[in-house]
Amino acid sequence: MQAAAASALAFSGKTEDARRILNELEQRCGRYVSQTSIAAIYAGFGDVDAPLTCLERAYDDRCSWLQRSLVTEPRLNLLRDQPRFHDLARRVGMAGS
Repeated sequence: MQAAAASALAFSGKTEDARRILNELEQRCGRYVSQTSIAAIYAGFGDVDAPLTCLERAYDDRCSWLQRSLVTEPRLNLLRDQPRFHDLARRVGMAGS
């Protein structure tokens, strides 16, 4: 829920609040936070490299949300034209990517 709130804040331009929550999520020790959720926050900042790095970590983590996120997550739309995005989509078995 915190990641969703941070993403909404980032996309609405409230970057200071979003970065505060993002920092809290990244500092969590011993608790898994899906990198797909973290990627959506970075995408809200208009960043391209950081969310792609998070999605690649999600792939390494074998995140069960990754394929769904690549296909349906509108917050990742700014990444869809990126070669790294297409490479990742191919690696998770998405045909035509």
